[in-house]
Amino acid sequence: MSPISSLVTDIESALQDADGERRTILLHRITNLFIEQLPDLNDDHVSVFDEVILCLAAEIELAARIELSEKLADLIRGPRQTVQNLALDEEIRVAKPVLERSPCVDVSNLVVIAQKRPEAFLEAVSRRKRLPSQVTDILAQRGGDAVIDRILRNSSLELSELGLRALADRATTDTKLYRALKSRPDLALRHIGAILEAAKQKARSEIRDIVNEIIAIKSFVMSTAE
Repeated sequence: MSPISSLVTDIESALQDADGERRTILLHRITNLFIEQLPDLNDDHVSVFDEVILCLAAEIELAARIELSEKLADLIRGPRQTVQNLALDEEIRVAKPVLERSPCVDVSNLVVIAQKRPEAFLEAVSRRKRLPSQVTDILAQRGGDAVIDRILRNSSLELSELGLRALADRATTDTKLYRALKSRPDLALRHIGAILEAAKQKARSEIRDIVNEIIAIKSFVMSTAE
């Protein structure tokens, strides 16, 4: 039996394995083979490996998925379908390595994760070396202090006017954030102006609320006096 025929037989046997042990062993073997041979593989070869790895990775135990994510996270030409599947995993320990490091995660999936997943996923995404503004803008709106801090420290996490406005709104009640925004080298004067304008708008809103409360109290007092 040829090596290819033997491998196909092993795959078929592993997929029929009820407890998943053979599947995990074969997944480990094929993933290592893929990584070793990657420099010599063309795109079609990568796609074939991708389909096999994705199939074997279905329904394996948590530890094996975490290991797979770690192995694939730093590959520039990783198996894209498998990487997307790992990035969208609801277990942060599986998703984290590829969310933080893999260049193969689609921007559309990063957007979905930034929009819908809890803070731990947002922190993982914010650790990427680069991000387009459509992702960073969402992080600026939803992220906690650690996420915001990374956005401010890494100028390669792009921000559009929308994202800057979100940070400006938050800076009106956060002196530390305001100072950090001013210190980012790529912020132009108009961005600082946006922060100041947001502060003015907030102040106007608060004044209106106070006035409305006074009017309501005055009306109540007058009605009870009659």
